[in-house]
Amino acid sequence: MAYPFVKYFGSLRMIIVITIMMLFLISIFSYQIFIDNSSKLKNVAIQNIKENTELQVEELSKSLSNKIETISSNLGIISNSPGVKANLIATISLLESAQSTTNDLTAYYGWINKDGRLQWSTIFKNKEFYDKFLGANFSSKEYFEKVKSTLNQYFTQVMPSLLNNPTIFIAQPILRTNADGINTTMDYFQKYDNTLNLFDMILNKQTTENNTFDGIIYAGIETSSMIKLLENQVSPKNRSSISLIDKNGETIYSFNSELNGTKINSDKYKQVMENFFDPKNQQILYKSMDSMLAGKTESVEIQYISGNSSTIAYTPVYVNDNVVFYLLINTPHKFAIEVDDLLLQQRSFIFATGALIGAIAFIIIIIMVVFNNRLKKTVEDKTKDLKIAVNCLEKANEQLKQHDNMQKEFINVAAHELRTPIQTILGYCEMISMV
Repeated sequence: MAYPFVKYFGSLRMIIVITIMMLFLISIFSYQIFIDNSSKLKNVAIQNIKENTELQVEELSKSLSNKIETISSNLGIISNSPGVKANLIATISLLESAQSTTNDLTAYYGWINKDGRLQWSTIFKNKEFYDKFLGANFSSKEYFEKVKSTLNQYFTQVMPSLLNNPTIFIAQPILRTNADGINTTMDYFQKYDNTLNLFDMILNKQTTENNTFDGIIYAGIETSSMIKLLENQVSPKNRSSISLIDKNGETIYSFNSELNGTKINSDKYKQVMENFFDPKNQQILYKSMDSMLAGKTESVEIQYISGNSSTIAYTPVYVNDNVVFYLLINTPHKFAIEVDDLLLQQRSFIFATGALIGAIAFIIIIIMVVFNNRLKKTVEDKTKDLKIAVNCLEKANEQLKQHDNMQKEFINVAAHELRTPIQTILGYCEMISMV
């Protein structure tokens, strides 16, 4: 009678084992899917940071390029103005007007004559500077010598300014030609054969003029103003940092102050990089800097020794089709890390929830096993009691059978014993009836 129960209990154990295995496999599968999705989300976040950084560096490059081109155009206009060539005081108003249009970037404009003497500067609004610098000799300045020798616009590296601040100068030559003495265009045209058309006249003017150096017009751009202009265009939410490098590869400004004034990929530059990057990431960075100096616009992902990572995007800054700066933006993957942290918390929550469900299921299974064990023991005890009762009943039944047999034997004997005298009496009765 216990066999069906044992068979049932064995099947139940098998069901429990299969259930636990299924729960375990489902938990692992769900956790793996969550891990894969977390990785995909992190990659999407990093890709988004990369694209935003690339777009941002290009926009900042164009913005800075437009600003500097405005300054360059101002210098070209002023240097070709009649007032400058005639050495008129009205030139001062042109310098002041140019400074007012670009004062978010330029510290001042200045005018130096052909002998290297400072004619005027917009900082002369301050009488102290006027008394100190008017007529000062700037003939030994790099920007004066370069412009005088090449007769072309020149961008300097960072150098101290009149205000003793790190400044980049843009210098434009003042060129006097043999046509400068002609007062009007019609006066000039009258010098030529009337049969020539206007186009030929202009060509003849270009080929017959001789350019004579007559000084420079320059503008000073403080590096702090340039960085401030760029940083104001970067949203604080992006958490990006800006680096500016001049055309010769020297760092004008970097988010890491140790790099300021160092040349890209120089020994000092590499020593600083060794403190932040492992050899593999150092090589990535050096190759990127070589690409940047080659005029490429690209981005790379780089990882620090600390474990943090970031996207670095770089591009050249062009002015009149010439590279004057290199702009670099470093955007840390903090947003992606925050997303990863949230996913990790969610992952931990899911893992804890799964573990809790598993623990509850395990407890329920234990309870079921204990209950079934107790039920089995109860059934076994009741079965034993039932067997004992059956045995007792069987014995009682045997006793009843024996008693019944004994009763039948007694009745047969009693009947036989009673039948004998009765037969005698019946015989006598029959004899009496015959008399």
